[in-house]
Amino acid sequence: MGDSNLTSLAQTFAGRPSFIPFSPTFVPPTSTSDNTTSTDMPNSESASHGRSEPPEGKVDTVGNNAEHTAMAAPVAEDLMDAEPDQSEMAPAMASSAMMDPTRAISSMQSTTMVDVTSPSQMKDMAAPMAEPEPGPGQGALADNALVTEYNRLVDYHTRYPNFWSRIREPIREFAAEALGTFILCLAGIGTNLQVNLGARSDIAPSPRGDWDSTSWAWGLGLALAIWIAGGVSGGHVNPAVTLSFAIFRRFPWRKVPAYIIAQVLGAFLAGLLCYLNYGYAIAIYEGSPTIHSVPGTASFISCYALDYVANMNAFIDAFIGSLILMMALFAVTDRSNGGGVRRELVPLVAFAAVFVVSSGFGSQTSFVLNPARDFGPRLATFLVGYGPAVWTYRSQYWLWCNICGPIIGAAFGGLLYEVFINVGPDSVLNRPSRAARQYAFSTAREATDEKARAEEMA
Repeated sequence: MGDSNLTSLAQTFAGRPSFIPFSPTFVPPTSTSDNTTSTDMPNSESASHGRSEPPEGKVDTVGNNAEHTAMAAPVAEDLMDAEPDQSEMAPAMASSAMMDPTRAISSMQSTTMVDVTSPSQMKDMAAPMAEPEPGPGQGALADNALVTEYNRLVDYHTRYPNFWSRIREPIREFAAEALGTFILCLAGIGTNLQVNLGARSDIAPSPRGDWDSTSWAWGLGLALAIWIAGGVSGGHVNPAVTLSFAIFRRFPWRKVPAYIIAQVLGAFLAGLLCYLNYGYAIAIYEGSPTIHSVPGTASFISCYALDYVANMNAFIDAFIGSLILMMALFAVTDRSNGGGVRRELVPLVAFAAVFVVSSGFGSQTSFVLNPARDFGPRLATFLVGYGPAVWTYRSQYWLWCNICGPIIGAAFGGLLYEVFINVGPDSVLNRPSRAARQYAFSTAREATDEKARAEEMA
């Protein structure tokens, strides 16, 4: 066997994980013969199996030597004992060792730097890394994460079963306020038009109602509005009510502008629809479709004072009516006042308050208790042809009496109730002082410490 055969065998056995190296304690004798040839030992792929790279060097070739032959005998035996998958290469390696013992010894020397590792261990080292087993508690954490994600998905799809439900969510409260105010004004303005227009014999053969009809309609209209919107937005349907709750009952100020816009929008649509519904009767009443008198038929849709009532008197009238309404609403929503009133009964209380106001303080100014109820329909009359006169009547009567009067009256009524009646924590006037907050904090901390000590003793 020549040098090329030895090189081929070295390359073959260097990369096989089941190759069993010789004892690293063996030290071959050195040769001083001049008859030598240099053969570079190639780099093997054993690094991937945890082996060292065989050193490059020279392999001495000498003649027959008895001592070397005796040393090469164990090499042949070990190669013959190789694993079955190496049986084809072992005889050739053994023959090479017997024919040229110096090369066998040199090959053995080149393997002395290899770690002695069993074939099974080398197989395990060559195998790909397996997934690490979860540590203590990791399985439970993974299960909790899955349960949490499952519950989140269930809640999400329950809350948003379809595409429209996601759009409706952010506008639901404001839509409720708009619809509630729409129903309130639709019932009240429709009754105003029917009662006043029906009093003419050329429009209706007999009267279609009286003042009591108007009082009942506005009171029941408010009750319906609160039933519609109360469970969603609170059923304010009135800018004066919204502002009073924001001032005294911690209603979020960020919602106030949107609530007021929604209320005015609902009132505007109701006024416009009522005008369109009674358009022919209004034309008969006026004598011509092109005539729109102010106050005249405009007073059937929005609020105007009687001719003899001064602006200050009209302001006081609106102030008193709103004060009564706001005190009643604060009372039914005050939990410290006998636990308050059940939610489904709040509309009935609101109806009673409006009926009382309309019966005692309504005839002079059409009991204007709601700025949106006046401004929205007034805007509708301006657009349908009544013109700028709806704004300039009595030097902006609508602003001072129909807007400011109800807002100031409702705020004052709320203030009176909060100052003298309400003792609950929902009122800003009952906010604890700094000393009270510190005492409550220390008391809560002591209770927590006491509970912790009791648990430790248990």
